[in-house]
Amino acid sequence: MRLRCWGLEFRPGLWASLALFAVLPALLALGRWQLDRAAEKQALLADFAAARQAPALGIAALDGLAGGAEPDSEPLQYRDLSLRGQLDGERQLLLDNRVYRHRAGFEVLTPLHLADGRTLLINRGWVALGASREQLPDVGLSAQVAAGDVAVEGIFVRPSRAFALGDALAGDRGGWPRIVQYYDFTALAALLRAELIPGVLYLHAEHPATLVHNWRPLPEGPQKHYSYATQWFSMAGVVLILYFTLNTRRLRRGERESD
Repeated sequence: MRLRCWGLEFRPGLWASLALFAVLPALLALGRWQLDRAAEKQALLADFAAARQAPALGIAALDGLAGGAEPDSEPLQYRDLSLRGQLDGERQLLLDNRVYRHRAGFEVLTPLHLADGRTLLINRGWVALGASREQLPDVGLSAQVAAGDVAVEGIFVRPSRAFALGDALAGDRGGWPRIVQYYDFTALAALLRAELIPGVLYLHAEHPATLVHNWRPLPEGPQKHYSYATQWFSMAGVVLILYFTLNTRRLRRGERESD
């Protein structure tokens, strides 16, 4: 192919054209994928904001909770719940590999035994790893919440199991508190020997049982994806500019006259 216009000749080579057709669609697809991810997170934040405006629900809201439901379709997702029950300080769980401000640690999960016989995991927040993995942190409950019926309020979340591999209890050495790798409610129900509600209540920061309150609906917002999309589209633009620049030359006087 050869095009001449305004004293310039555009004559791309075969290999340059094949490289363009291979690279350009991929760059554009990556940019579009980042825009789609940003839109998904924007929608999730909108759902979270709407849920925050709704009044807190009680224990009756947990009656229709289906164990097999997807988190995105769960109507209770991000809703405030106000419950009463007994916190089980003797059988707590440590959710492994939780990082807060560049420090390794755990998130502490404490069973809350409800009056109807069911159990709900309460995420009390983050605690640092300690001197070694052999020496687990002290996550004991204070006397204020350790005995009797206590009120808890927090945000209900159905955590996703995306990319969860292996056994949820891998790496646990027995004893209490027990180390878990991710939320596997079937395995945790068997471990606790309880009718476990498939969800987690993240305590509000002001509750006396809360440790370091580190929960956010998203670890990173949509801005990061918009930034990545801009980079991919910019790279596509650079590829196009290079393709036309490297395959275009200025015609000499004699070549212009021959046209």
